[in-house]
Amino acid sequence: MGRRKYRGNGSQTKKRVSDTSSSSSASYQRHYGNSGLTQKDKKIARRYLNEYREKCLDLYNGKTSWKRFRSDSNVPVVIAGCRFPMLTKDMLMRPFLALPKELTGKQRKSIHELCVYANLYHAGAGLTKDERYIAISVFSDGLDHVPDLSSHHEMSFLKFKPWVCRKRFNGIVPSKATKNGHGSIYKLVDQPGECLRDGIDMMDLKEVEKDDLSKTVPPTMDDDNWMLVDSPEKMRQCIRELEDAGVTELAFDLESHNKSKFQQLTSMLQLASSCGKEYVVDTLAPGVWDTVNGLAPVFANPSVVKIGHAIGGMDVQGLHRDFGIFVVNAFDTHEAAKTLKMPGKGLAKVCATYGLPNSEVYAHLKESYQNTDWTKRPLEDPMILYGRYDVHYLIQLRRLMMRDLVKREQWNCGSRPLTEDAEGKLVAQSLATMMAQYDEDASVDEEPMIPNPAASTDPADDSESYQDPGVDESMEPKTLSGANELRMNADLMQVISRSQEICLKLWKEQMESHLKIPEFQSMMVRSQNSKSDAWSSSQLELYGELARWRQEAARRQECTAGFICPMEFLALIALKRPTSRIGMQQLSYQLPEFFETNNFDDLLELVRRSRLADGLDENRDKRIPTYEDFLELQRRRKETMELVHTLVFTAGMGVVVAATIASVLRGRRR
Repeated sequence: MGRRKYRGNGSQTKKRVSDTSSSSSASYQRHYGNSGLTQKDKKIARRYLNEYREKCLDLYNGKTSWKRFRSDSNVPVVIAGCRFPMLTKDMLMRPFLALPKELTGKQRKSIHELCVYANLYHAGAGLTKDERYIAISVFSDGLDHVPDLSSHHEMSFLKFKPWVCRKRFNGIVPSKATKNGHGSIYKLVDQPGECLRDGIDMMDLKEVEKDDLSKTVPPTMDDDNWMLVDSPEKMRQCIRELEDAGVTELAFDLESHNKSKFQQLTSMLQLASSCGKEYVVDTLAPGVWDTVNGLAPVFANPSVVKIGHAIGGMDVQGLHRDFGIFVVNAFDTHEAAKTLKMPGKGLAKVCATYGLPNSEVYAHLKESYQNTDWTKRPLEDPMILYGRYDVHYLIQLRRLMMRDLVKREQWNCGSRPLTEDAEGKLVAQSLATMMAQYDEDASVDEEPMIPNPAASTDPADDSESYQDPGVDESMEPKTLSGANELRMNADLMQVISRSQEICLKLWKEQMESHLKIPEFQSMMVRSQNSKSDAWSSSQLELYGELARWRQEAARRQECTAGFICPMEFLALIALKRPTSRIGMQQLSYQLPEFFETNNFDDLLELVRRSRLADGLDENRDKRIPTYEDFLELQRRRKETMELVHTLVFTAGMGVVVAATIASVLRGRRR
């Protein structure tokens, strides 16, 4: 088994670390799974990166003996089952080093972290997922030579200012409008029966008994009953059509950029009206963002039922945060699926339960685009179609689920009219069940597709259903129900009440604790185990100042703090304390958008003060070499060597000529 020598941190002691060169990446993954690097691999990788940096700088400074590159660079290093490039002279003369593509995402993340400690520039590259790799360099401009370097979005996120972060919007103060919107929703929480509208919400169980989604025509891109809203003019047209048509139901759904809970952005809004027209709103299209707020009156109208699926995920909060839209009178089909005890509660599965034709098409779209990058532009046809599927069936689905809720309750309770006492019991039961479930439902899950459980109407299947002891079971249930009768249905009212409760969960900025982020805590663990990585009190103080700086920058930019920069980026700044833009690029080669487009001298001043407090050079980054300088130095050294060779040759020739002349002269004297 081959062994490789390492020289770490300038030490003259040669360390030998055995590598498992016979291992393959595939066998490593089978043994360790798709995880990060093991401690042994991290140790080898750290020495490899340090040696790469050390040898490159020796080349740059002209201190290298070529024997060093020949002696220990002919045996490859294997890390995580992947063969890393040999550090030969030819490899080190290049502007960057490409690491193996076989590394997994978590392993690449570990390498990126090690590169920070090794003071190397590092960035992801590769145009496709299978071609992803890390490029590293000691030169500040070395990664500019990577042909397929991963780039930031061409789109600027900072220009999409969330409604709640603005001081004023169209003369409205968001904080005051939020208080009013909360009050409008709370009225329906207190009186959920008002969500059912007299003369509109009526149901004949016999008439709708066999209804399902089997005859519903699925959406296609060739439909003429939908519109892509990608301009302010089309947005105003959409608003005008919804207001003029007098819609009674409006289905809605959002697709979001969700890098973290501190960095979210509504990227697409889909609507389907009871009049049969659908709208796909490209909220990121030029000029559209600031006009979406025009939908607020429709969403705030309690006479229009807003229908969504799992609206407590990001839909309600996203509409409030980004556009100042409050959802008043909602029906959440996910809550209905839970009340009907459907094991599969994802929208695609619920639709399949109700006989959706070609449900595998929807399931495939769900699988392909549910976690896609929704900031990608232009919007592709499958992305638009997926968005339309998410709202296309919701209006009909509400009616079908209301039917099953009523049907189940009537079969459980019988057809005798409810007394006031019975009605009170039902409402009390509904509210008690709602409040008991409220704290349990912190997240929304997408579960596998399952058979329809709603067909089971056996009272024994629902032990919590209301049972009237005086019911004559020979009587058939009443089939025609108006709004008044529907209000007496405990299951239905539970779903409606829970839906309004969800709408109360408006967006509220969560302050990110800089001391609790995993990356910082990992640094603290490393600080305790390594004196060279120990944090000073000045660094800890700097980290707190940077967190406050980010919050103030977000206030000035009228955005959430996550869009200024991730908190872990500030932790890296406090760790390495760079004094310039090129120094920061060692932490993240592609800086956050704010740092690319704004002046941040005030941040650099905080860093300089911290360095001076610890007696460090405030101009640390002036020593970072560039590849262009390296090439120029190599050219000059080559010219110097050629000149030396010429002088030596000339001197040698002079000696030969002198000797020849002397010999000739001696011959003549004889």
